[in-house]
Amino acid sequence: MGKYNWNEITLNSTDTGYLVGNKNVFKTYQKAMSFHPEGVAAVYDESGAYHINTEGCSIYERRYIETFGYYCNIATVRDKKGFFHIDINGNPIYKERYLWCGNFQENICVVRSVKGYFHIDKEGNPLYNNIFSYVGDFKYGIAVVYDFEGNSFHIDKYGNNINNNYYKSAQNYHKGFAVVEDQNGFFHVDKLGKALYSYRLKKIEPFYNGWAFGEDFEDRKLKISENGVKVYLSNSNKIINSTNIIDFILQNKRVMLFFRHSERYEDNNIITSDQISLTEKGKNMAQKLGMKFNGIDDISFFSSPIERCYETLKFMAKGLNIDNFICKKSEILGAPGIYFDRKANPDCGYWMNKLGYHEYCRQYLMNGYMRGSKDLTSASEELLDYLLHSKTKLSLFNSHDFLVAAFMIFSGVKYPVESDFVDYLEGVAVVIDRDNSIYFYRFKEDLNE
Repeated sequence: MGKYNWNEITLNSTDTGYLVGNKNVFKTYQKAMSFHPEGVAAVYDESGAYHINTEGCSIYERRYIETFGYYCNIATVRDKKGFFHIDINGNPIYKERYLWCGNFQENICVVRSVKGYFHIDKEGNPLYNNIFSYVGDFKYGIAVVYDFEGNSFHIDKYGNNINNNYYKSAQNYHKGFAVVEDQNGFFHVDKLGKALYSYRLKKIEPFYNGWAFGEDFEDRKLKISENGVKVYLSNSNKIINSTNIIDFILQNKRVMLFFRHSERYEDNNIITSDQISLTEKGKNMAQKLGMKFNGIDDISFFSSPIERCYETLKFMAKGLNIDNFICKKSEILGAPGIYFDRKANPDCGYWMNKLGYHEYCRQYLMNGYMRGSKDLTSASEELLDYLLHSKTKLSLFNSHDFLVAAFMIFSGVKYPVESDFVDYLEGVAVVIDRDNSIYFYRFKEDLNE
């Protein structure tokens, strides 16, 4: 019988045998487990439980009640006396027998005796003298344990509480942070045991890509950043206008409005489109929108370097009766914008020229990534961070349809399609509550009133 590579041998659909491609190999077992990198798999047949190699042959003569996969070249087995570990040759690595054994992780394993749980090393020696009600696997040198009073905490390989904190429940550290629970709810802590934020949540997950998803005690879904910024997802389908924004500000909330410029002249030539200015109607629309925000005394202006965006804000300022108009221009908002950089990444320019600007953008919005661009989520998170740096009551960020469309997808307020893309002066309102929670809303103003 030929020898196979361990990673080309798969289990059949009933976990009773093995396949290489579509071909059955070896015999049929009562129970079979996957092959591990050691080139060994745990099986069970009429003779008992044992391990086989990639030729389908038993690697030792002895039979057990149960066998499990090899981890760190060590496998858990059970005989009549209890659980213990064997090496890759099938030899026991210590004399003790336990009520239960786990698998080795980071060369350390969880075992349970009649007294409780603890960890052993690869020679079978206990790592420390303590016994716990429960212990978890080590991850990055830290494990979660529970004492006999029901307290949960994190220990190092010597059995020491790493930060002298105790919790109702705790999870493993992931990327430097752990989810823990006290009497008030769930939250994240760093390795020093310091809470990342003061509030508590009903549910929260570990951080992935800088954000963690969860729910508050009103069952509202949200995500939080590593800085503790809460972004609520439940109100994202609501369309608001200037009246709603004024109401938010009267409630001592801050609003960042990221929106498209006003009506411009038509020009499908991407080479010259940066030079297109607003129509007279577009100027009037912008001024009229500015008038809607009259009464707000703390406003800041941010624009794409493209002139029509600056013009949009200038005419809004006119409608607001602002004489000393100051506007900060940023390439984050356009030319080329946060989502791609034609100047720094030649792939972007190549594919834009090959596909055409509009097709490139369409594929980017559909797939969330294109050659020469940042992925949509990461770029949107950078954009959100940029928006949040403004501390005025109302911050106006004027940009272009493609950038606004991408941020709409990220925030969940709208999925722009060709028949309903991004109208002039349409955008996303980012509302900051008094506790720094963030809400996204679709913004659209009826200027025909």
